[in-house]
Parts: sequence; structure tokens; C-alpha cells
Amino acid sequence: MAAIANLVIPGFRCGATPAAIRKPGRLDLGLIVADRPCVAAGLFTQNRVKAPAVILNAKRLRRGYAQAILVNSGNANTCVPDGMSAAKAATAAAAAALCLLPRLVLMNSTGVIGEPLPLDRLTAAIPALAASLRPDGWPDFARAIMTTDTRMKLFYRTAGRGRNTVTIAAAAKGAGMIMPNMATMLCYVLTDAELPAGALRQPLAAAAERSLNALTIDGDTSTSDSLILMASGASGVRVDGAARSARLFRAALDDLLLETAEAIAADGEGATRWFRVTVAGAATAAEADRVARRIANSPLVKTALHAADPNWGRILAAAGSAGVPLDPGRVSVRFESVASSVPVARNGVLAADYDEAKARKILAGAGFTVRVSLGRGRASRTILACDLSADYVRINAEYRT
Repeated sequence: MAAIANLVIPGFRCGATPAAIRKPGRLDLGLIVADRPCVAAGLFTQNRVKAPAVILNAKRLRRGYAQAILVNSGNANTCVPDGMSAAKAATAAAAAALCLLPRLVLMNSTGVIGEPLPLDRLTAAIPALAASLRPDGWPDFARAIMTTDTRMKLFYRTAGRGRNTVTIAAAAKGAGMIMPNMATMLCYVLTDAELPAGALRQPLAAAAERSLNALTIDGDTSTSDSLILMASGASGVRVDGAARSARLFRAALDDLLLETAEAIAADGEGATRWFRVTVAGAATAAEADRVARRIANSPLVKTALHAADPNWGRILAAAGSAGVPLDPGRVSVRFESVASSVPVARNGVLAADYDEAKARKILAGAGFTVRVSLGRGRASRTILACDLSADYVRINAEYRT
């Protein structure tokens, strides 16, 4: 694969510029522009307190097309009197600079809630932003959308062979206020594949359900969560129906969003390690999801895992408080890594062959799995999560200072 720094997604240009949205001197305004109107789809937060831009995007995407996405960091433009007017004015300014129809310009804002968007500074930066656009501008865009992130989330895949190859790339931000109830924080997926109008949302939703929607940092759902996919068609490779090209595209999209979700879990605010919670043996998928999220969000579980402490009683206690009618006498727990596995509990009590030193070694790493079996059925669910450290409290206590 080519280096991310040189990644080009045919049919798109990206850029970024400082706009002093919250603090001067940092990239905080990003832009994606397609060469022409292209097929697009989005998934948005289910939080009833929604950013105006989220409402605007959902309305504009009803036609199934978009050509540009404007994103600012540092200010969420949410719970303010003129938030919708500001979003419309910002997209209109971008549209004018790019000679586009305003209805083809989407927008996201991320950052502090409840403070007015500095629209004058944002619109003043639009000419410089337009001038920054270039085919290999993904990294600048990815940096501009970061808030408390400590690293860029920028990934890509290819699908197909030879002349029938398409590229799919994702840029995301997110480190806190994360338990998506639709998609994730902010995530933008671009592809040069040619897809028919109306064919994007279903594979996007399916991929998100297995990855970005199976993710929690702190159990909080953002007001701005958005996952947007745009397809330029510049490759000339048509991806449609049940054809092999469609299967390869969906598999690449699934894998791409899973890597993105894992990167967000690893970069959780104050996190020192990320892990999976897999709940199996549930009567229904909803049961498995409920128990897995309860364990993954438990502060007691997360702080124990921060210390690599195999305090498995906290895991059972969390599972038992998830509102699922499980029988403790049928529950088992296991810790797993790529290289090792240790049984922890069987039938609700400590396993006879439990090895605490081995358990601690597994939990001291990253990407391990806490596997819980409920003994109720065949349904399962895996949730991505991270530990909870004192730094999480510090970061969020100082967020506005």
C-alpha cells in the first residue's frame, strides 16, 4: 500500500487551514471537495440534542448527492440561538468560494457545546481553505478535525484487481464523549468506486453496526456524531448488486471501519490500552449487546483493567446489572490475547485452573478480549472499549480551560 501521506482518492481534493475557531495557530478548518456532485449517504447521532449541522446534513442528503464537506473543530455550534443560521452561512460561503450549489455542501462542527460559532473568523478563512485543496491533502484534513485526539485516524483499503481496483479511505476524529448510537464521532469515507444512487446507506449502516457502532469510550453519545460516505465514481469501476465487485467493496469497507474503530478505542481520552468485550451465549443479539456495553462502560471494570488487575468479580457484577435475566451459575469468563488465553470463571465461580499471573500478563497488553458466556443461547456481540485512567478526569475537567 502507498504511504498515507501520499494517498490520493481519485475524484476528490482535501485541505485545511487555521481559522482561530477556538485557539489561534492550529489547523481547525478542513474541507473535502469532489470534482463533481457524487453519490453520498450519511448516518447521524440519535441523541435528541443534535447539532444544527447534523440536522442540515440529514436534510441535504435526502437527495442522495453531495459535493463538499466543511468541518471545523474547537466549537460544536450546538445549543446556541443562531446555530442553524451559522451552519447555513458557513456552507454558503464555502459554496460561493468553490462555485457549488449550497445544497451540495455538508458541514460538521465539533468541540465545545453552548458557545456561538465565530462565523466571522470561519468565513474569513474560506479563501485560504479553498486554496489549500489538493489531491493528497487527506492528512491536513485529518489533523484539522481533531479535538482531544492525540493522533490522526486515517486509513485506507483497496478492493478488486488490476483495472477493476477501487480505493476506499477513511478519516475520523474521536477520543471522548463516545458511545455512538448510529455511527461514530466524525468519520468521512471517500471512494472512487462508481455506485448507483441509493446504494450506499445499507452497506454503510451494516459496516458501522459491526465496528463504529460497537464502540464505547465513556458511555456518552455526542450531539454531532456523523458518518458520511461519498463515492466519486472516478475509477470507472461499477460496484452494484450481488456482483463480486460489490462483495469485495463491502468487505473492504467493513475492514476499514473496524480498523478506524479500534484506533479510536486506542486513543480514548487518557487511555493506556484498548480491549474487546465479547458476550456470547445470549438468548438474543439485543441481550448480548446490552451485557457487553454494560461491562465495557463499567467504571469499576475499566479502572481494574487500567491497572491490569484481573478483578473478575467486577465483570460478573456488571453483567448481572445489565437487566438481562441471566443465571449466574451458567456464566463463564475468559481473558484472551493473540498469544494466550486463561479461563477465569466457570459456572459463576473461580475456575479451578485459573492462573492469575497469566491473567495479569494478558491484561497488561492492548487489544485483549474479555470473553463472557451467558449460557442462555447462541447470540453474541463484541464491543470495543478502553481503560479509564486519572487522565480522563483531568482532560475533561480542563476541557474548556
